[in-house]
Amino acid sequence: MTDVLGYARFGAQGGDWGAFVTSRLGFAHPERLLGIHLNLLAVGRDLTPSAPKPFWRRGEAENAVDTRMRRCRALLERAAIQS
Repeated sequence: MTDVLGYARFGAQGGDWGAFVTSRLGFAHPERLLGIHLNLLAVGRDLTPSAPKPFWRRGEAENAVDTRMRRCRALLERAAIQS
C-alpha cells in the first residue's frame, strides 16, 4: 500500500474488526506507523471491583496476558514518542 501511494509512514484507524487489524498493523510495522486510533479496545474486562491478584498467585494464562499487554503498551508508547 505504501509503495503504491508513495507514503513512507502512515496512520491507521479502526473500529469493530478494524480495531483488531489496526492493532496488528501497529504491532507488525511500528517503524512505519505514525499512530493508531481505535474505536474498540480489544482487551478483557473484569467487572468486579476486586484488587488484582499478585503475580505469584496467578495462573500461567493470566501472566501470559499481562506480558502481552505490557509489550503492547510499550510498543504504543514507543510509536507515540517517535511520531
